[in-house]
Amino acid sequence: MSVGLPVTPQILDARLGNLAVQMQMIMQQVSSLAQDTTQLGDAGLQASGFSPADSAAFQADVSYLNTVAGVYFGTVQQGGSGGTGASLFNFSNQLAGLRAGQ
Repeated sequence: MSVGLPVTPQILDARLGNLAVQMQMIMQQVSSLAQDTTQLGDAGLQASGFSPADSAAFQADVSYLNTVAGVYFGTVQQGGSGGTGASLFNFSNQLAGLRAGQ
C-alpha cells in the first residue's frame, strides 16, 4: 500500500490546469492594480496615506509586477539581449487550453 495520493496523469493534469487558472487570475489582478495605481497617481496615493517616498516605492513595485503581467499577456517583449532577439509571445493565449474547463 502506498502512502498519499498516487501520481496519475489526471492528478498532474488537474494541478497544471489549476496553476494556469491561478496564473491568469493573478496576472489580471496585477494589470488591474497597475491601472488603478496609474489613475490615482502620486497625489491620490498620498491622499490615501502614503508618504511621498512610499508612494514612489509602491508605484515602482506595481510597475515591476505589471511588466511580468505584460510579458504574460504578450504586450512586453521578452528575451534577447542588446536589443536583438526580443519577441512578443502571449503566454495567456498559449495556455488557454489548460484553462478550458474554467
